[in-house]
Amino acid sequence: MSNREFMVRFGAPGRVCLVGGTAAIDRAIRLAQRPLCTGGRASAWSHAFIFQGKRVDGKPWLLESDIDLRDGQVRFGVQEHRIDKYGDEKEYPNLAVLNFGLSDAQARRIVASGLDSVARGVRYAAGGALKTYWAILSKRLDRDKKKDTVFCSAFVRALYRAAGIDLAPGIAIRHTTPEHLWRTPVAHRRNRLIRQE
Repeated sequence: MSNREFMVRFGAPGRVCLVGGTAAIDRAIRLAQRPLCTGGRASAWSHAFIFQGKRVDGKPWLLESDIDLRDGQVRFGVQEHRIDKYGDEKEYPNLAVLNFGLSDAQARRIVASGLDSVARGVRYAAGGALKTYWAILSKRLDRDKKKDTVFCSAFVRALYRAAGIDLAPGIAIRHTTPEHLWRTPVAHRRNRLIRQE
């Protein structure tokens, strides 16, 4: 199954998608989460986003907080993309969709909160990943400072909190990693496509 086929089959508005990439930054993020994984292995996950659903162009879209460098343009924060951004199986060999059985109202609230973040121009937390890595090493994942910047998995968790669901209790929102989302104690169905450990 291709990445696109997988996302079309299991993605739906408000569902969480985790990806594990092969670029240097993706590998670094996966390695940084080793203390959270069993056996000291690297995490399979380096990024997280929310499915938005089909738009008027008939294509499925997503909401994410990311740094996007394409065609001489830089986007630095919460943004929208077609799911095709993660369609390359060599760049993104690992995919998972987490289905929390959201009601239509919950899914709308999550997507609406994400679109509000796009409209407000919420910035990417450039130092957030380093601070989270330090929090993992120092075992201080429960401490938080409120800021209007987020990286990918913290963005996903904040959207779910807006719908009354806490995906990582006891962890500060700003320190939420893709691995925390993968290990959520909240009941869900999980579909995964893992090509690289």
